[in-house]
Amino acid sequence: MSATLAHCIHRTGRTVFAVAAGGLWLAVVLLGFYRITAYELRRSPAVGAPRMWPAESRLPHSPSHSTLLVFLHPRCPCSRATLDELGRVLHGHRDVQATAVFVRPDGLPEAWEQSELWHTASQIPGLEKRVDAGGEEARRFDVTASGQTLIYGPDGRLAFEGGLTATRGHYGRNSASDAALDVLKAAPASPLEFPTYGCPLLDEPQSCCKVKKP
Repeated sequence: MSATLAHCIHRTGRTVFAVAAGGLWLAVVLLGFYRITAYELRRSPAVGAPRMWPAESRLPHSPSHSTLLVFLHPRCPCSRATLDELGRVLHGHRDVQATAVFVRPDGLPEAWEQSELWHTASQIPGLEKRVDAGGEEARRFDVTASGQTLIYGPDGRLAFEGGLTATRGHYGRNSASDAALDVLKAAPASPLEFPTYGCPLLDEPQSCCKVKKP
């Protein structure tokens, strides 16, 4: 074999190896991107809230103004973005009966729910906090995901259900929070529905919740 031919074969082998390595690297990057994006966009399962306010609920309901409930897992990092949007929605609507319902799963001690999220909720004017021990109220309202928000009118009819963020853990104004704000100004003819992006209320939260501020 001539030196020239051997050199060509060597160069060809290096080129093939480089192309293969580059293709493998690209595949790994794309797979990682797909997994992150798929998780951010994955909707939390929802049964569908009752169309009328449950008579057996012990949560406060206003007979003269809108009532807003936001159900939260105290350890869900995604829900910090929910509270950020909730503050914007409630700004200028001090007449709304707004309650943050913190679900404390069975078997956990009292005050377990007083997390960073609890203290963040304390800073939103007009927002009350309630503890839902064992998820009793969450089951009553068929709520399964942290961040799921319900708005009921003075007549007890459901006007809005869903999350307040565009994707999982993302901050910023979006169509869902804008719709919730509009509902507080005027109730729609039929309930508005939006997906919720948050951790399961009665499970351990996902540590990989991605939080992206604007």
